[in-house]
Amino acid sequence: MGFWFSMFVCNLLVPILMIAFGFAMDRHPPKQINNIYGYRTARSSKSQATWDFAQQYCGRLWLKIGAALLPVSIIIQLPFFRSDINTVGIMSVILCTVQCTVLLLSILPVQSALKHNFDAKGVPINKNKKEGYFIMQPFTLRQWQSDDAASIAIAANNKKIAANLRNVFPHPYTFADAQWYVGDCITKEGTEQLTRAIVVDDKAVGSIGIFIQQDVHEKSAELGYWLAEEYWGKGIMTEAVRQICQLAFQQFDILRIYAEPFADNQGSRRVLEKAGFTCEGILRNAVCKGNKVFSSCIYALLKEEIKS
Repeated sequence: MGFWFSMFVCNLLVPILMIAFGFAMDRHPPKQINNIYGYRTARSSKSQATWDFAQQYCGRLWLKIGAALLPVSIIIQLPFFRSDINTVGIMSVILCTVQCTVLLLSILPVQSALKHNFDAKGVPINKNKKEGYFIMQPFTLRQWQSDDAASIAIAANNKKIAANLRNVFPHPYTFADAQWYVGDCITKEGTEQLTRAIVVDDKAVGSIGIFIQQDVHEKSAELGYWLAEEYWGKGIMTEAVRQICQLAFQQFDILRIYAEPFADNQGSRRVLEKAGFTCEGILRNAVCKGNKVFSSCIYALLKEEIKS
C-alpha cells in the first residue's frame, strides 16, 4: 500500500506542474525573452510580441490539459490500490509515459498558433477569421487630429472604461468632451505631454499619453491610457505602452515613467507587467470612485530598463 501511495503521488506531478506553470505563465509571464523561464523556441523568440503571445497561449493550454489530466490520472490509479508492486510499477510507467507524451505534444499547437499569427520576422499578421487563436489587431499611434473627436466620443462613451479611470474622465462621454480633449492634446503636444491616438482601420479608438510631472518630480512622467472595449484582449495596449514609453524616453529628459491602475483592474496591471513595468507597491484605500473606496498600485519603468 505504501508503494501504491508513493506512485499515486508521483503520477500526479506532471498534471499538477502543468497547472502550476500554466497559471504562472498566463497570469505572471516572464517580461523579457530569456533562457531560464518561459516557453522558449526559435519561433517564440522572434520578437517581444511572439514571446508574450507564446507565454499566454502555452500557459492557458497547459492549464486546460493539466486540469483534464489530473482527474483522469487519479481515476486510472484507483483500481490498482491492492495490486502487487510489479503491476503498480508497470501501470505507473505507462501512465507517466502518456503524460509526458501529452506534455511534449502540447508544443505543436503553440507553434501552430505562432505560425498563424506572426510572420517569419515575428510581426503580427492580421487574419479576418476565427480559428481559436489570439490575434493581435494591427494598429498605429499617431498625433491627434481635430476630426478624431467623432470616433472618440463613441469609443469613450462606455461605463466600463470610465469605471477604471479618474473622475476627470466623464460618463456619459459627449461629443463636446471629445472635442475638448482632442483640442487640449493638440495644443499641449510636445510641451508638457506626449499624447497619441490609438488608430485601428483609420479610426481613433483609444488614447495613450505621457504626462511630465513638476517640481521635485520633474524627472518622472505619468502614463495614462484607455481603449474601446471591442479591442480589449487583442494585444494592442501592451504594444502601445511599449511604443510610447520608448518615444517618451527619447523625447524628454526623464528617468522614470509610472502608472497608477486601480488594484482590482487586473487587465491594466497585466498590460503594464507585459510592457516591462514593475509593481512598486500597493496604496491601500487610496481611491474613492463612485462613493466606493479602492486600493491602487504604483507601477514604474526606468529609462535603463527600456528595450531599444
